[in-house]
Amino acid sequence: SLEKKKALLQLKVSAIIPPKALEQAAKIITA
Repeated sequence: SLEKKKALLQLKVSAIIPPKALEQAAKIITA
């Protein structure tokens, strides 16, 4: 499903990108 793909993608991304950068990206996306 799409939700599963999204979750997997987030896991992959969070494994590469440090949490601080992830937080900033989340702020940009939700803004």
